[in-house]
Amino acid sequence: MGCKRCQGLMVSDAFIDMDDDSGYLWLGVWRCVNCGEVIDFGVDQNRRHQRFVVAGAMRRLRGRRRPPRRDHALPLSA
Repeated sequence: MGCKRCQGLMVSDAFIDMDDDSGYLWLGVWRCVNCGEVIDFGVDQNRRHQRFVVAGAMRRLRGRRRPPRRDHALPLSA
């Protein structure tokens, strides 16, 4: 797996998350050995959702192209 930030090598790693008073929560993540980028399941899902929303907005904007504006001259005398 390649890092999307620097195209470096991603390795599987485990992090400890302070969940609450009941204890710790171990997270399986991907970490880039080159730049240190950390991606877990939640980060990946949020980024995919954001790309989906932006792509949909761009499609809607491209579909709503306005015709060129034409200012019609009004006759000065009637």
